[in-house]
Amino acid sequence: MKDEQRKKLHKLVLEFAMYSQVNIPNQIENARTVLTAFPKDITNAPLCWLLNSSVKGALEALLNDLAQALDLVEKAANNLDGSASLQLSEEMRDAKRMRDTLLAHRMEVSISTEKHYQWYKERYGSFEKAFDLVEKVAAQIGALAWQLSRHEGFHKAQSSMSEPPLLKREDIALLLQTLKTSDIY
Repeated sequence: MKDEQRKKLHKLVLEFAMYSQVNIPNQIENARTVLTAFPKDITNAPLCWLLNSSVKGALEALLNDLAQALDLVEKAANNLDGSASLQLSEEMRDAKRMRDTLLAHRMEVSISTEKHYQWYKERYGSFEKAFDLVEKVAAQIGALAWQLSRHEGFHKAQSSMSEPPLLKREDIALLLQTLKTSDIY
């Protein structure tokens, strides 16, 4: 690998380490706030669709981020002369399986078999459990990224990352009130 490519790879690994500590927990907290703050008796079909799509979209985006980060961390570990071997935890394998079979290859998998959907339903079955998995895997990959960054062959790069704002229940209440006032809800 060329030196410039290695530097970029190491910068991305460091950025994920920071992303895993702040951004991912904030995104998960926001999704959990949306799940718990909205009333369960919403009957407005477009609003129900928006809620479900936003939470599902957040989960899918995080699973994609984890899979990409895991690929980068594996590549960086292999690039450091093989001295940093990487063992995938059961949770990492589950997150990768979710991303690969339920997102990236969703159509082909749904045509051939239902076993991946059944596995997900039995093992996780709810947004809350899936977000718990994402949180745990993000922390594991982040720890691996920090561990790699301490390796003597790792290029230390500066990174700047902003964190997403945290939603509060009051934010959701204000949104609901605005929707009610506008006769949307």
